[in-house]
Parts: sequence; C-alpha cells; structure tokens
Amino acid sequence: MDPLPPVLDIYQATAEDFFRRNQETLQSIVENDDTMTTLTIGNYARKGGCIPYSQDYFSGIGTALGDNTNIKSLDIDLGLAERMQTFDSTSFAEGLKRNSSIRHLTIGGDDRNVAGGFIQKVLDNINNDLISLSIYGSRSIVETSTILQGGGDRIVANSLRSYRNLKSLELSSCGVNNELLLPIIEAARGHMLEKLEICCNFGSFGNTECKSLATTLLEDPNSNLQTLVLNFNEIGTEGAIAIANGLSNNNKLKKLDLKFNHGIDESVCAPLFSNLLCNASTINDTYSSNHTLQKLSISGSEQLLKLNEGTNKSHVAIKKILLYHSDIDMTPLYGWDKEDEKSLKSLPYVIDWFGRVKEVGGEKGSGTVEEDTSPRKLSAIFQFARDMPLMFVPTPQIAGGGKKRKINHL
Repeated sequence: MDPLPPVLDIYQATAEDFFRRNQETLQSIVENDDTMTTLTIGNYARKGGCIPYSQDYFSGIGTALGDNTNIKSLDIDLGLAERMQTFDSTSFAEGLKRNSSIRHLTIGGDDRNVAGGFIQKVLDNINNDLISLSIYGSRSIVETSTILQGGGDRIVANSLRSYRNLKSLELSSCGVNNELLLPIIEAARGHMLEKLEICCNFGSFGNTECKSLATTLLEDPNSNLQTLVLNFNEIGTEGAIAIANGLSNNNKLKKLDLKFNHGIDESVCAPLFSNLLCNASTINDTYSSNHTLQKLSISGSEQLLKLNEGTNKSHVAIKKILLYHSDIDMTPLYGWDKEDEKSLKSLPYVIDWFGRVKEVGGEKGSGTVEEDTSPRKLSAIFQFARDMPLMFVPTPQIAGGGKKRKINHL
C-alpha cells in the first residue's frame, strides 16, 4: 500500500487513511522516533498529526508521551478534535506529567472555559520547563470569546508563576478585557517573559487594556518583555499614546506591533513615537530618549529605528545627537566653578566626546551620521573659548631677573 502524503486533508481522508495516520503517529510516539519533534492532535497538518477516535487511542497517546523524549512541541486543536473532550483525560494528563521534553504548547480552537476543563488539566500537568504557551479561542469575530472567564485568567496567571522559563505567551481570540488581563500581567512582572502577544480580541481589548499594560508591565524596570504584539484588537489613539508613554523609560522592548487596530490615528501617533525615539528639545533630552525600540508598525520613524539596532546604546545616543544638534551647545558646561577652572578642565572631555564619534563610524546604521566631525569639533571648541574668554587670556608678563619671560599662548 502506498505511503500517505506528507499532508492529509481530514475532509478528504478515507476511513482507511484516517486509521492508518493515527496508528503511525502513535507508533512514532511509542518508538520515540527522533524525527518526530511535534505532535499535533486535531489535524493532519504534518507528520505526527492525529485525531483521537476512541478512549483507548487517546489514553494510549498519553501513556506513550510519558516515555517520549523527542517531542518538543504539542499542538492540540480542540475544535477539530471536539470528541476528545468527552473522553476521560486522566491517562493523558498522567502521561504529560511524566514527560520532560515538551517545551512548546499550543491549545485551543474551542470557547469552552479554561477553568475546570481539559485545558486546565493540560496546564496543570505539563512540565514546568515550558518555553512558549499559546491559547486561542474559536477565532470567531461575531461573538466575544468566554474561554478565560470563570477563573481562566487566574489559571493562566498561575501557569506564568509555575513556568519560570516561559519566554512567550500568546492569547488569541480569548476575549481578553481589563478584568481578565490584570492578573495575567501582574504575574508577568519581573518574569523572564520576553514576548507577549494578545491578538484578535474584538470588542474587548482596547484603550483601557493598553493603559494597564503600560503602567503595570512596560513601566516596570524589572520587566524583561522585548516583543509586544497587539494586532486585530479595538485599540484607538488613546491606547497607542498610553503605550508610547509607558516606553519613555523602558530599555527592554525591541518590537511593538499595533497593526489592524483601525482606531489608531497615525497622523497623531507617528510624531509622538518619533519624539519618544529622539526628543530633540535639548542634548540631554536626546541622550535620554528611547534607544531600544527597533520595530514599530506605525510608520514615520524608520531612520531612528534603524539607529536603535546598534548594540552600544551610548553610540546610538551619539549618533542621534550629531543628527539633531548641528550646533553643539557648550553652555551646560559653564555652570562649573570658574574659579577652580573646572570649566576649562572640562574641555578635554568635549574633545574626547567628538573623538568617540570615530568609534561608531563602522557600526550598523552609521551611514546616517557624518563621518568627518572635525569642523563641528572646532566649532564647539571655538564656542567654548569665545563664551569664556577669561579662561584664555594670556598671563601678564612678569619681570624677573631683569629678563622678560615669553608667553606661551594656547
């Protein structure tokens, strides 16, 4: 009999195809096949796909998972494997509990509540070394999902606390609102979490939720979040502004995706994010701007985002200062104690600062910064000398030994 094709459409599969694919998947799990690193329950999208058709088969998968050491990803589509939810999941849960190899879990496709159901049993028994967790509802755009209601939000929050190595959390089509969001992001504070994706929450996730994210997570100095994806929600201009404000002192987030939130007015938000990346009011403001964000779905700041790709953030700040301050103002240095000549002693630091520009010349994104800064360095030194002339007046000739001493001019 010919082997099955790599991809088998469940709607076109014969009963014989269905049975064979299920048996092959189970056999690969039992034999600990090292080429099978993903188990997909609910469809035939790839090798390792199956749709449980009986209690015995479902229990067999769980038992085999307990001894398997090669499966890294588990993907369970409850929408396509709806019958599975009528089975006793005890054996499956026990197998998950013994498994030590699974690092990535995707589960959903049905709007039945997380709390008290199959999803909670999976979350409670899968090993605590999970790296990524994705939960999704039925993906309906007509009705708001209730999958996290009734305590599901607290189940996810407890999972965050248990999975200390978790780096990615996705909640898609889960009907996330502020009430459900708060316990989850509170659990994410100070966590290793690097990516948070909350998408397709039509009618529930909007400006209020953005404010909670900004104040609770983005403004938290202990947050490790580097990617925030908020596509296909109900976010407006007010929510985008809240996110921008939350990033004013954030030095971790590298990617912010707000696509397909049609309430955002980019003509208002684009200048705001540009100012976040480079506040050109003063040199100090430019230095204190956000030098971390590198990807932004709102257009208008491409050059600044490119500069932020530099790994040495001090050099990134130098580039922005050179770009947006054509006449370097030396006035801030004049506040030093002139009698002690500290202002004069600061001059070598000014010269050295310009010298450091050469260090950034060959770095990524350096093409936007002029390489020869000699004229600007001389201009800054001249400004320094012009505005502080007393520091540069030659010492009067002093008589001594009947001879005039030569003056060494600066």
